[in-house]
Amino acid sequence: TSSPIWSRMIFSQQKQKFNSSLDSTQQTISDFSTTDETHLSLDVTNDEIICETASFILLESIRWLYLVPSFKDLNEYDQYLLIEQHWSIIFLLTSAEMKKFIDQ
Repeated sequence: TSSPIWSRMIFSQQKQKFNSSLDSTQQTISDFSTTDETHLSLDVTNDEIICETASFILLESIRWLYLVPSFKDLNEYDQYLLIEQHWSIIFLLTSAEMKKFIDQ
């Protein structure tokens, strides 16, 4: 079944970015075992990929919310409050949904 949030093409692009970041992350982890903790820093590329993926997940979650009829029926202030107070839950649920597609 297909999710209203993720299109196959966009998900495929994000999965490729994620998989390419795993190689450099594994290298960083192996470097950690042979270097001092104070000299360890994440690769900028990994940070960028993580931030871009998190941004994508959150924005797609919000876009999806506006497709839900009962959410659209709320006044603008209530919509704002719900998103502001519960964005982390929305993010986690969407991330879990994304993991479901990664595992397929």
